Amino acid sequence: MTTSAPQIAATPSGNVSYSDTGSGKIRLLLHSLLTDRSAFDAVSGLLGGRVMSMDLPGFGATEPVRPDIDEYARLVAGFIETLDLEPEEITLIGNGLGAFVALGTAIRHRESFHRLVLVGCGAGFPDPAKTAFENMIGLVEGGGMEAVVPMALRRIFTEDYLQAHPDVAEERADVLRRTDPDAFVTACKALHGLDYRQLAPSIGNPTLIVVGDEDQATPPALAEDLHDLIPGSSLVRMAGIAHAPHLQSPDGFADVIRPFLEGR
Repeated sequence: MTTSAPQIAATPSGNVSYSDTGSGKIRLLLHSLLTDRSAFDAVSGLLGGRVMSMDLPGFGATEPVRPDIDEYARLVAGFIETLDLEPEEITLIGNGLGAFVALGTAIRHRESFHRLVLVGCGAGFPDPAKTAFENMIGLVEGGGMEAVVPMALRRIFTEDYLQAHPDVAEERADVLRRTDPDAFVTACKALHGLDYRQLAPSIGNPTLIVVGDEDQATPPALAEDLHDLIPGSSLVRMAGIAHAPHLQSPDGFADVIRPFLEGR
């Protein structure tokens, strides 16, 4: 899958690369640690409106930041302000790393957008789950991005899906191989250190939480805890889906979030 050449926005926190298609209400998409903005290509035409997908810090041509999700969130808010986007028109949609960044944006910069969709997310990671980030950092520092590919693919997809779609698996493996190792390690450190459990109840944005019931990267229990913390939030579990429903089931994912996008 090929993604169009990015546009560049010069924000107060540095340059941000992004794609921008369509017109109408804005769906601002934030990718996961294990993918890039091309991960949303299959659903961009299914969401309606103006679809914008930005590269997170260190990915694509976006400049890196410190390993702190608050800094990633500040970049997102700066991107919205730089492009003079109307907050009431924006739904912020994040997956994995992007979902945690979107969560941080809702906590630290809640006036910068309106609706929030969190796909594969939680308010933080319990200590045993942080071991995965430590392991991935060790793999990348010892053997480059190639070393983390097998582990990463099994966090993105279910085993059955990988076996049935080797072409998609190889496509995603190529994306991982092109990822800047420093950006990957920085993001792992940022995720390892985050804890929004005390702050999540302050979120006032209309919020939809989506999780695959076979998500090993951010298991359903994390989504359920987050749902309990965010007032008025909705939670949808997708059967047979792992960490990236927009990749594994684009139509199913679009069907789940479209009513929320079109709500008042």
